[in-house]
Amino acid sequence: MYYTLPDTYQEKNDAYSKAFKTGKSFIVGYDTFIYRTHGLEGKLLIGDNVTISDHCTIDYSGELIIEDNVVISESVKIFSHDHQPYMLTHKIPNNAIVKKTHIRNNAWIGAGSIILAGVVIGQYSVIGAGSVVTHDVPDNSIFAGNPAKRIADLNCEVIQPPKKSTD
Repeated sequence: MYYTLPDTYQEKNDAYSKAFKTGKSFIVGYDTFIYRTHGLEGKLLIGDNVTISDHCTIDYSGELIIEDNVVISESVKIFSHDHQPYMLTHKIPNNAIVKKTHIRNNAWIGAGSIILAGVVIGQYSVIGAGSVVTHDVPDNSIFAGNPAKRIADLNCEVIQPPKKSTD
């Protein structure tokens, strides 16, 4: 079993925050791989209070936007590029197709899920563990399965924190 010491953990999170220009309170778990491939430029935007748990694979070869307050559970895979089968079978070099993958505010991605390139996960939406998301997920909904399908709607009210007094 592997353990991460608190000072090492903080150093790793600080390094990720600096490398990817993340928002405040960004946390990355153990053995998480954030990368781009095929020599693509890639674009990665990560908001405030984002948690990416252990053993995740995050591809930002295309464009990946993760907004504020997103939780990505263990062993999730997120992609931002794809390939056309024709190009693969005809061995055309650099056959990657970049796409924009977007995870909106307050979304929660369950453990072991796969988010395919070009998908938008709506705000306040939940992706059930082990799901394969192939199409956009609307706001305030729960999707699960392979391929992921809507299983419920959420009735989310945004509760604003109380304002601090200026006394």
